[in-house]
Amino acid sequence: MTISPGPYTTKLTCRFCNHFTRDILHLGDRFGLAGGFVTPQELQEKEYYYPLTLSLCDHCKYIQCKQLISPDQLFKKNYFYYSSMIPSLVKHFQQLSQFINARFPLTTKIIEIGCNDGVLLHPLFQLGYRHCIGVDPSQTIEKVDSSIPTYQAYFNKETADKILKTHCVQDLFISCNSFAHIDNMQEILYHMKRILHPQHGKAIIEVHYSKYIFQDNQFDFIYHEHMGYYTVTSLVNICKEYNLSLSHVEIVPNHGGSLRCMIDMQPTSTPPPSHIQNLLTQEALLFQENFFSQYQKTIEQWKKDLQDLLHKLTTQNKTVYGYGASGRANTLLHFAEITLPAIIDDAPSKIGSYTPLYNIPIVNSSILYSSHPPDYVLLLAWPYASYIMEQHKHYSGTK
Repeated sequence: MTISPGPYTTKLTCRFCNHFTRDILHLGDRFGLAGGFVTPQELQEKEYYYPLTLSLCDHCKYIQCKQLISPDQLFKKNYFYYSSMIPSLVKHFQQLSQFINARFPLTTKIIEIGCNDGVLLHPLFQLGYRHCIGVDPSQTIEKVDSSIPTYQAYFNKETADKILKTHCVQDLFISCNSFAHIDNMQEILYHMKRILHPQHGKAIIEVHYSKYIFQDNQFDFIYHEHMGYYTVTSLVNICKEYNLSLSHVEIVPNHGGSLRCMIDMQPTSTPPPSHIQNLLTQEALLFQENFFSQYQKTIEQWKKDLQDLLHKLTTQNKTVYGYGASGRANTLLHFAEITLPAIIDDAPSKIGSYTPLYNIPIVNSSILYSSHPPDYVLLLAWPYASYIMEQHKHYSGTK
């Protein structure tokens, strides 16, 4: 496969408030697309790499990826992420459906953007919500129950117009992790407000909590598909900017720590609730001078430690496979500049394919029970470590 620099544009202004941003973290210059898994037929085709940098808007405190790659390239080609294939995600969205059921009547008109294969829409429908709509540009939407109206499209003016014409104004707008994947957030918020009832309309937004990226060294969550990185601070500022109000926030364990936010379509002149004030106080450290320069040093040391560990095992003739072929795994491997003989994964849609750039083969977990299992497994899918270890607890041949 031929590898060369890929096409991208540089984002210099904030996606929400248009103020200029400044660079705060540079992970490197050779990153493949985190979700760009390669099929055997594509191994001889050209593959691209890109730099990966985070920048910060000092006005609203929103953090974003500086390199902007075409969404068609990011999300339509070889997009293997089926949420319903991950048991912990299925459980998470079942819990979210109960959260919604406790707060909204069954007559609520619901639209979810970035609905993937219907991992949330299905339990909502089973609970009795009959006015659900799903929107997602990828082919994963083909897995959604045929009883639920779906739009294989981006959420934009054209899609919003169709929904308003066919289904009228909605009561609840849901986005779980899709806000991180969108460049034109001003358009999203404009059409979100258009499509929701102006008085009682609400939005439930789930986003990865970026405080954990820096507090717990979760830099593997940084990649081009994740264009935006959210904190409570930035969400409060963004809501003010768009005459919205952040009325509720809670931290949920999904993806190593996420924010579940309730947003009202009406602004408020009252201070944020005390639980939001407490989170704002905790986040103040992130925006202090020199915080990100110190973080850069921390993860560079982590990189060296991992390289030294793997080198030591290799010199002892030990084999090390990865476990978990994900976007996070690709960021980790590209940042650490390491390759492995194979990566184990449990999703049938990925097995037989290869990782981007390094083209590491993805194999079934049955390799652990073969006559030649690896000596060690590096848990790349660390948020699901307990599930993986429980799944293979009766096998002790690999460390």
